[in-house]
Amino acid sequence: MKLSLLLALMLLLPMQAHSFYKCIDKAGGVTYQKIPCSHTSAQNKMHVFVAPAPDVALGNEVPDDELEGSEPTLSIKDELAAILASLTPVKGAVADYYKSNNQWPEHLADVGMNEAEMSSSYIDSVSLAGNGRVLARLKRGFGTNKKLIIEPRSVMGGTSFEWKCFANFPAKVLASENKPWCSSRAIN
Repeated sequence: MKLSLLLALMLLLPMQAHSFYKCIDKAGGVTYQKIPCSHTSAQNKMHVFVAPAPDVALGNEVPDDELEGSEPTLSIKDELAAILASLTPVKGAVADYYKSNNQWPEHLADVGMNEAEMSSSYIDSVSLAGNGRVLARLKRGFGTNKKLIIEPRSVMGGTSFEWKCFANFPAKVLASENKPWCSSRAIN
């Protein structure tokens, strides 16, 4: 429960972009630091946080009657928390790209990520869906053709982003004690 609440807060609070450097010295030793590596070390810049995508449009709330026959078999709250946590590095990379290039990336490769490697216990695949949106196609255990989108919203004079979550589950499934983590929407 505490982990679920913490992950929900991470999604709702403004996100700050941070870069770190992976430094590899001549002996093969690896260090991670916030400042660029010395000239004697190999350096990889990493963004830490938290392929062409189909056109994705958000529709209306999914009606409760669509729940029949496709009712998810997993405990939604915990799995949703895990999905949102898994997407945190993607959010960071997308936000960093926007801040550096003044435009949203079109492909995961633009932010140094390989789409073929973007899966987890609950996520089949991840792609970008335009305007900074991150689309996660969920495993079949959630039901047929279930998807989740996180969408950035610029805040604090453009210095940070808050992320809004949408999922094509009925609102009844996404409901929680307080405010649902994701809003119910049809996703094409």
